[in-house]
Amino acid sequence: MLFLLIIACALQEAADSSQLEL
Repeated sequence: MLFLLIIACALQEAADSSQLEL
């Protein structure tokens, strides 16, 4: 359960950084 939460956080951070680049 916790592992999935960490993955979700990492994916969200990656999406945020990609949006900042745009």
